[in-house]
Amino acid sequence: MLGAKRPDIQIVGDELHPLLKITDFAPYVAKIKASGADSVITGNWGQDFALLLKAAADAGLQIDWYTYYANGTGGPTGHQQSGVNHRVFQISEGVANIPHKASEDFEKALRAKYDFGLFLSARRQ
Repeated sequence: MLGAKRPDIQIVGDELHPLLKITDFAPYVAKIKASGADSVITGNWGQDFALLLKAAADAGLQIDWYTYYANGTGGPTGHQQSGVNHRVFQISEGVANIPHKASEDFEKALRAKYDFGLFLSARRQ
């Protein structure tokens, strides 16, 4: 779906691994390096995310990482220990129309700056 939404982005790899079974992500990082990717979208979390970032740091791979799970168990520690500062991006979702001033102000500022907003909306019942 990414290619359809962003034809300017080239997908250079697609890799799956068994969940919580890998202890050495160096072979995966080597594939990423060989692909020439400048960014990775990952569904890894916890130990897998921490070990992936550590392997990337050990290999000197300085690319951007996009994930929903950067703040989950193991994510912040893995991020800090890997030294990939300012290269890990949390993809989040939010509710655009909750009746809370700080949230409303955030939504307005986001739309004004980037011309998009949070994509979920709540309905008061």
